[in-house]
Amino acid sequence: SLFYATPPAEVAYNVQVLIPPGPTREFAALQREVAQGEEACLWTCPGHALHVSVFNLIAAARTYPRDKEALWQELGPRCRAGLDEIGRSSAPYAMTFDALMMTDQAIVALAEDGGATAAIRRAILETFPLPPESRYDPQIVHVTLFRFREPPRHPRALLERVESVRCRIVVPVERLLIRRERVYPSLETDVVHETPLQAPACAGRRHSRRGAESA
Repeated sequence: SLFYATPPAEVAYNVQVLIPPGPTREFAALQREVAQGEEACLWTCPGHALHVSVFNLIAAARTYPRDKEALWQELGPRCRAGLDEIGRSSAPYAMTFDALMMTDQAIVALAEDGGATAAIRRAILETFPLPPESRYDPQIVHVTLFRFREPPRHPRALLERVESVRCRIVVPVERLLIRRERVYPSLETDVVHETPLQAPACAGRRHSRRGAESA
């Protein structure tokens, strides 16, 4: 296994923001900086898999009482329509990644976005036909940069390096995607729906501050 726990083998359906090429290159530079001396314990998330999980509609790591594909066939049309409605009432915005955080499973980059992602999450919770297993309250906006293959050799030094990183990586958000995840974590995916954010900036939702579930 790449990780402490065996990666989920089942499919998942998630609302995500993809990281464009420019910020992907900046994240790659961060990954090289952070991984020095701990390459053996860290699995580096490849550029094509970098994303922000806005909401896990049918999560890879959760168990559902029904087959996930059958569940999506039932929920998918209403989820796509709901995301289109969110797109019509939400303005494009930006995520600014300015800090890193290390957990026992991963190293992630954290973003500020003025609460825009939190507002979209609230709208999903309020309007989507989510099964009980998918009702949760994600608290951060993040990109997973690394997952741990094994415990680090020098955890204190790695933590100090992570906490000392200073960065400012801006990711524009102009559309939301629903992606079918075939290989966790987002190594192989299919885009099943795409929604542009269409509202004028002044008409966009009012937001609070730093608004995924942990990596």
